Amino acid sequence: MKIWLNGTLLPNGSLDASSAGLTLGWGVFTTLGIRGGAPRFLERHFERLRRDAHEAQIAFDFDLEAVRRAVVAVARANGVANGIARLTLTQRGDGRWNTQNGADFSIFALETSPQNEPLRVQLSPYRVEARRALAGVKTTSYLPYFWAWREAQPNGFDEAILRDGSDFLSEGARATLFWVKGGELFTPSLETGCLRGIGRDLTLEWARERSIAAHEGRFLAGEAENADEMWLVSAALGPRLVASWH
Repeated sequence: MKIWLNGTLLPNGSLDASSAGLTLGWGVFTTLGIRGGAPRFLERHFERLRRDAHEAQIAFDFDLEAVRRAVVAVARANGVANGIARLTLTQRGDGRWNTQNGADFSIFALETSPQNEPLRVQLSPYRVEARRALAGVKTTSYLPYFWAWREAQPNGFDEAILRDGSDFLSEGARATLFWVKGGELFTPSLETGCLRGIGRDLTLEWARERSIAAHEGRFLAGEAENADEMWLVSAALGPRLVASWH
């Protein structure tokens, strides 16, 4: 796999093993869709990455058009026409193990097949800490979410739904949770610690443009179980209908 690292397209790349991105998970990232070799909603992903980098105090010195060219180059180099690209920004120095200034910015891409089958989801036993540091920032300290999804797989589930510390629904391990009831749209509020994802913003905007009532709130699992429809949404993969909930 060819990657783009700090401005250069490379057959492979490496980071310093002592960098804070590796020792502390001090980094931010975004994953976007690629269609016809071009990035989707890049402006929104760029602005979110820039905002998250500011919140996490990581230097981010690339402009939008440079990032656009980089994503297109990585997709072309890897033969990705329709797939996903991940943009990752990691801190170098932590003042202890590593004293370097600056950050490392990498981009890689992967071809994916269309995924339209309805999902089976599991209510995870794990919790999102709504008052954690950097809540709402998409950091590379992502293992707890991946772990919830990973543990759901052997039981035949496609996704895991996490709750906050007060048992209110928060988000999917890899996507935003939405459901429809009585012609109105519902999703957990940011107060539950969920990510303000690009797909989340796009869905809420879509509802407003069509005068569909959209409610952001703190909901218990029982309030969603009897929904007319339930969806998981991400900007990279789009909306996926939920077929069953356990």
